[in-house]
Amino acid sequence: MENQTKKINRKIVATFCIACFTLLLTLGQLGWQIYTTATHNKSIIFWKNDDDKKIQEIGAYLDNISPEFIATVKALSQENNIPSWGCGPSSYALAKILNQKFFNNELPIGATYHGNTHEIVERFSFAFQNPESKKDQHMVDHAWLEIYFDNRFMYIDPTIGQFGNYDKIVYEVFKVGDPEVQTIMLQKYGLADIRLKVLVQKVVNRVPPSQEPYPGMTIDPSMIDYYLQSVQERDQVDHGDEPAGWQAWIATLLSLFA
Repeated sequence: MENQTKKINRKIVATFCIACFTLLLTLGQLGWQIYTTATHNKSIIFWKNDDDKKIQEIGAYLDNISPEFIATVKALSQENNIPSWGCGPSSYALAKILNQKFFNNELPIGATYHGNTHEIVERFSFAFQNPESKKDQHMVDHAWLEIYFDNRFMYIDPTIGQFGNYDKIVYEVFKVGDPEVQTIMLQKYGLADIRLKVLVQKVVNRVPPSQEPYPGMTIDPSMIDYYLQSVQERDQVDHGDEPAGWQAWIATLLSLFA
């Protein structure tokens, strides 16, 4: 009887020890989860506050350099005898300048948004030269920048002034995925939500203008060689390379503003 009582007591003690160990393990896991969650949230708050500051600093910097930057790209366009302000190389140069000054050259620069929390995208698309005119809405290829800050992006356009509505580097912050962005970009800046490479492929593949992608949109087939060159430059940017024809233009801007 005594031996049986001892065995029962041992089982009770063992069960109690296991229960205590399980409880301590559970509490430890819960405490670690609370700590890591709090630390993660604190990190998110820190980065968001840092992003707010950085966005303001970038805006102030763009306002400061705007007159000289625009004067320089206009001079470059005259020197190179081209009708535009070189939206491709001018935007790419500005991307490198901003990356150096505000991100220690740590952000990737490409032509496709990959969903990273922080990245710089040179967007190759189109703009309407006369966005308010219903009779004369001539569409031309155009490039600008989008700097992504988690769930926001900063639209930056250093050469939109060539279309006559602005005399400065324009910028605005949008929320990623906001359905109103497309309308605002069109009505306020005359920019089309069209990917240049996709529309060029549509023409190359002889897809009727009325069909997808971009029903009702096409480009002049006589300009196809020019647009194929633009797609090649876009792909080079997307691979992290400077298009050869842009290098002197970019070097000039970097020498003045980087």
